[in-house]
Amino acid sequence: MKLRQAATLVGTAALLLAAAPTGAQAAPTAGCSINLGAVTDTGVHTFRTVTPPTSSAVVNTAGLFGPGRVTMSTSFIDTPQGVGTPDGSSIRYGYVVLGGALMRLDYSTKPDGTLDAYTLDEINGAFTGYTAIELSQYGTLENGVSRQTFYALRADGTLERRDLKKSWEPTGTFAGLPGIKSIALISQTATYDTFLATTKAGGLYTLHIPVTSPMKVTVKTVRSSTWQGFETLLANRCGPSGTLLVGIDKDTNTGHLYELSRATGTSTTIKPVGPLPAGAPAPINFRWTPEIGNLNGE
Repeated sequence: MKLRQAATLVGTAALLLAAAPTGAQAAPTAGCSINLGAVTDTGVHTFRTVTPPTSSAVVNTAGLFGPGRVTMSTSFIDTPQGVGTPDGSSIRYGYVVLGGALMRLDYSTKPDGTLDAYTLDEINGAFTGYTAIELSQYGTLENGVSRQTFYALRADGTLERRDLKKSWEPTGTFAGLPGIKSIALISQTATYDTFLATTKAGGLYTLHIPVTSPMKVTVKTVRSSTWQGFETLLANRCGPSGTLLVGIDKDTNTGHLYELSRATGTSTTIKPVGPLPAGAPAPINFRWTPEIGNLNGE
């Protein structure tokens, strides 16, 4: 294995009982879907497509990890293979925390989803004290990937940022996000990224992060309560400027689906569209994404 060199929300409200945000369930928007991945407790990588209210069959790829070894994952890039028409095989990559080390995983699958070949490279052998990691890739179909940004959230609420195209060069930290429970990327542009975040006190916020240095984070309230029940948030584009959001409650291994309008603070529309089909029994959940990110939720 190769060794590479490898924000303040003040919770003033009392902690509410963990529960999914409620509201009248609405019909989902046609065509909105999300590719969900997981690392099972036996170390199997999974892939399925959720198009509310249905889910595709789960495709399993075994042989990558030992049982219980993975504790965090970024989104994973998935590039279907095949001449003209995809044949079911894929080339994939992303980052995981494996036994206290940050690792990059690259692998390919056969048409039935079974493992073809893989490499696992160590980025940081002592990657401890973090609660979430994410990868944002931005570019165009014409010119390819122009930006690769890695984010890591520390347990003390400090968000770190690195530029993968410049050999993991640090590009800033923001030490003002205590109490964050989960984050999900909802926007990727040439000039900024945006996350949705929940807090232990139940708030739902956007974190707007320009790509410039020094690093700045603009925090905006979307909802002030009832969102503390989700340990994991996952999101995908829905329509020209909306978001399909998955909130996962690991206490019950269940998930809930929501459609959000373009994020504009407390005026953001949030539409519940039902439970996550088949739940979320795996300990680690992530989103599969194309190589060129197209999130446009804020």
